[in-house]
Amino acid sequence: MTEFGRYLNQHVKCSCGQRHFVPIEKIVVDDGALEQLIPYVTTRLPILIVDDDVTKVVLGDRVEKECCNAFGDSYVHHLTLKNNEHLVADQVALDTARVAIEQFGPNIIIAVGSGTITDIARYSSFIADRPFIAVPTAPSVDGYASGVAALQLNGMKVTKPAQSPIAIFALPSILSQAPFELIQAGFGDLAGKVTSLLDWKLAHVLYHENWCDEAFKLVNDPLHFCIAHAEQIKNREGSVITELFKGLVSSGIAMAMMGNSRPASGCEHHFSHYWDYKAYLGIRPFRSHGLQVGFATHFTMRLYEHLAQVGVIHEPTLLSVYPTWMDDLRSRWGDSTDAVSKEQQEKIRWLKECKNFTSWSNLDGTVLMDKIGVDKAFLRLAHQALLLMSIKDKVPFVDVDDNLLAETVLHANEVRARFTLLDFYQGQNLLHPEIFIAM
Repeated sequence: MTEFGRYLNQHVKCSCGQRHFVPIEKIVVDDGALEQLIPYVTTRLPILIVDDDVTKVVLGDRVEKECCNAFGDSYVHHLTLKNNEHLVADQVALDTARVAIEQFGPNIIIAVGSGTITDIARYSSFIADRPFIAVPTAPSVDGYASGVAALQLNGMKVTKPAQSPIAIFALPSILSQAPFELIQAGFGDLAGKVTSLLDWKLAHVLYHENWCDEAFKLVNDPLHFCIAHAEQIKNREGSVITELFKGLVSSGIAMAMMGNSRPASGCEHHFSHYWDYKAYLGIRPFRSHGLQVGFATHFTMRLYEHLAQVGVIHEPTLLSVYPTWMDDLRSRWGDSTDAVSKEQQEKIRWLKECKNFTSWSNLDGTVLMDKIGVDKAFLRLAHQALLLMSIKDKVPFVDVDDNLLAETVLHANEVRARFTLLDFYQGQNLLHPEIFIAM
């Protein structure tokens, strides 16, 4: 797989014309990682360890013990957030972390946990202008190396500018012992790159959005490896679980290179964000992000396969603000309407700014599939790999039923300004739930 070491903590002049900088100094994936953590933080005392009541038992207490033995109790502080079955990176959790940072005055924060803990520490440390270190406990998400934080604010899953960790210290023995649902989640999140990469290429081909071959490769190589090794991942083979984790970190590095989540988040993530909003409303339970993404990927892959049946592609019907637009949004989004409105108005602005439909002449669905590199054989492999990991391709799954799935197809593209295949179908007046019935 593609190695990401050369991108760390240095300016890299890229073939895409950009100069990338990933502000991560060190990544250690080794069972001796904690022994390397201690000298790394020696000059950054005092420290604040942030975990939850699950990851505290898994690894947080061990990190605290190692640090206390090395530095003394007075330099080590510990915040354990209440999991309550499903910890959410919401305002309550952020405020709790903020108060702890103000109280203890750490020079560095150490996040011990998976995606939610990492995002809480990432954003809180960013606001407090403190660096943070990630000590992952599961190969469950691609966000460990990312520079943005996925938060649940006023019901909406939003991505806020934050910071990458200055270092990541991961223990393969801990990663491979994670609950199987978290391994499933990591696999689902990585498998979602099948369509996030296609969405990125689609926006590049149709609207000339910035593209980077190196960032693409950092995501694409681990994706292919893990799809090919799904059975070994399911069987928890240690070396392959380590590669799954490295693949997720590699995706995070690609995001850090581009300054946003574009390489690793497309319409499959928008499905998941829509379901998170429904969970916030109490309509369904919160479920694992990666499981939701993996489930959604079954359907977004079908949408890409369906392109061949679209026929001639026309100049799209562009989004616009009409007289009852805000009322329509409010009927779906309630208190989150203003946030959704801002995303959609940004999308309207971007589509108008980038439109150049001369390149669309003589374009049909089959030609477009070739241009963006839709590989039907690989889509089938990804589909089977997801099933092998017990991530289903039919409702009900992750508390999504037929009605919610139909609603999601129509409205998931409202959660972000980012152009995806859902927006393409909408522009062709082809976005409707029945599209799945025809497949």
